[in-house]
Amino acid sequence: MLLWWLVVNIIYVGNIWKGYGGTEETVRYLLREMAARGHTCHVVHWRMNISRTNTRDEHESGIRTHYVDDERAACDTAMRLARPSDSVIYTALFNRPELWSMAKKNNIRVVHEYNMPRENLIDANNVTFVFNSYYTKSWYPHIEGVVIHPVIDFSNFNIRRTLTDEIRIGLVNPCRVKGSGILKKLCSRNPDYKFITAGGWAHATKHKNRRLSAPATDNHKYMGHLKNMSDFYNNIDILLFPTQDGHDESFGRVVIEAMYHCCCVIASHKDGIPEAVSDGGILVGDYENERAWSEAIKTVLRYKDAYSDMAFNRSTEYVKEVGESMDLWESIFGG
Repeated sequence: MLLWWLVVNIIYVGNIWKGYGGTEETVRYLLREMAARGHTCHVVHWRMNISRTNTRDEHESGIRTHYVDDERAACDTAMRLARPSDSVIYTALFNRPELWSMAKKNNIRVVHEYNMPRENLIDANNVTFVFNSYYTKSWYPHIEGVVIHPVIDFSNFNIRRTLTDEIRIGLVNPCRVKGSGILKKLCSRNPDYKFITAGGWAHATKHKNRRLSAPATDNHKYMGHLKNMSDFYNNIDILLFPTQDGHDESFGRVVIEAMYHCCCVIASHKDGIPEAVSDGGILVGDYENERAWSEAIKTVLRYKDAYSDMAFNRSTEYVKEVGESMDLWESIFGG
């Protein structure tokens, strides 16, 4: 157990919209946990983030929220809140060179969480880099950093599985790069299966006629955006994670979430996905071929109970990993 003589003042600059994406969920949970451990946690929002922030939830979690008009104001606010003696600036996803430069001039440490392979990641000697997978880290051999898989708040989930004789196959965020093309073919060629989808990136669902490229078939149901993803996982038997070329999947946290609900998992063998799946499911090498997914589904259905057990066992290992990850995060914030 790590003991601290110093309470760390953590100032996160960015977006923590509830339910928007994996990184946002990770940051929210991480800050809540750090606040529960006695550290002071701030979030500085700007631009359109303001309208999507659940301020009541943040306040009740001990997170102090600050609203600004633009990124420059966010930098100034972060510097006003920071003190060299006990503060750390926390950022995620995107490079913040202006903020990092201001922090360096004021002798403030920075922690940056990164999960975007192929980006031009700017190295800085006052920044500690945290990568969310070994795959992501492999893109930046010139940068020292720590690998910490995404921390997931399993207490949010409610496992109450619905039993049915139907074969129910699910897919999260079924836009093109996440495998909506594979989904369409599977729907049309397997009328006896029921396909259920949920969620979706804002830019993929902005216009109704583009929504998720959803197959218009009787055996497909789109559940929309859900407040609690247990409502989705509890109603599927198999999760497909058919990420296609054109998108780097740095980890794939929905794989772990589905496994926690005892769902069998079939996923693309690419990028950081194998780190999430491990020995808890099937990895499809020929992931652009619909027939390969059909064969994998048949294999799972033949040994459904065994694959469900494998999945849940993998998720229980990950639950233990989250506790260790929190301690590691705390040590990083504390310097």
